[in-house]
Amino acid sequence: MCDYHPVTGDPWRPVTMDEYTFEDACYANSFHWWMWDIFDEHCSSHEQMVEDVEYKFGNKIDINTPIRLCFPINRIAKYNTKKGKQSLVPVYHIPAGRPYDLSITKKRAQMAYSDYLRGNWTLHQAMTRNKSRWPAIERYTDYEPERKVKIKVKVKEASNLVLNGRTLKDALKLTNLTKQTFYNHTGGRKLLRSSNESFKSFNS
Repeated sequence: MCDYHPVTGDPWRPVTMDEYTFEDACYANSFHWWMWDIFDEHCSSHEQMVEDVEYKFGNKIDINTPIRLCFPINRIAKYNTKKGKQSLVPVYHIPAGRPYDLSITKKRAQMAYSDYLRGNWTLHQAMTRNKSRWPAIERYTDYEPERKVKIKVKVKEASNLVLNGRTLKDALKLTNLTKQTFYNHTGGRKLLRSSNESFKSFNS
């Protein structure tokens, strides 16, 4: 992305600005200039980048092994320095694990969820369109899968049955829950009853 920098990037960069215009744009949008929407149409998807590299080098990419580069690339070491300029460091290899920016994952998940709430697409279609995944949707948005909602309702019903004097075996049988699911949500029968008694004594 350093090649796309509006001020110091390569001559073929999609957006060209002087220092003053760039500073105004940062205050108007974000100082994370690489996340501006104007760059989205110029960047290839992750899948396309992987395909290009595999086609060029003729082998599959293994994220568990580092890649040695023929020519160095510049990595941003410091965003804010005393002189107000970025500090760039040449890198001669890509480390194993392929570290990525979590803010990009969060932004894509939130955009997919917004498209889903507008009713334009189903959630799966919105995720495909914004290149997001289920773990990111569950972590960065308010979306709850229908299965989790049903389980919470059943756990609440089973808890009420246990607190009203029914045995745990009967409560689980009536609500079609397993012991493990009940324990994961409540901590077990003893903890459920003790916490309920503490709540009653606190309100009395």
